[in-house]
Amino acid sequence: TKNLFFKDKKHGFFLVTTCTDAEMNTKELGKMLKLEGKVNMRLADEKLLLEKLGCKKGCVGPLSIMNNEAKDITMVLDGALMDMEKIHSHPLRNDASTALIPSDLAKFFKEVGVEPTILTFSK
Repeated sequence: TKNLFFKDKKHGFFLVTTCTDAEMNTKELGKMLKLEGKVNMRLADEKLLLEKLGCKKGCVGPLSIMNNEAKDITMVLDGALMDMEKIHSHPLRNDASTALIPSDLAKFFKEVGVEPTILTFSK
């Protein structure tokens, strides 16, 4: 997966998980999320990664959302991932990988109280 953690002064925080070949354009992402007004998404720094998701740069993945105690991050998921046999991602560290079937990832989100926003990204 491709995992990016964005901050926007007006619209908050976004953890975006896509297929590795998905195109990422923050202006387009803002439109897809129907954000109103000026959208200025920037990659969050490592301090924010540690504070909000409990992981370092290069270690973020969809499982990181479980550490967002404030529930102030919008989880954005590439819909194409849910059609894959397995979803490979870092388990909060970049020296290992884990593979989940899509239904297990969906169960995980439900267990941690997160309802991801599912979008379709260009390839």
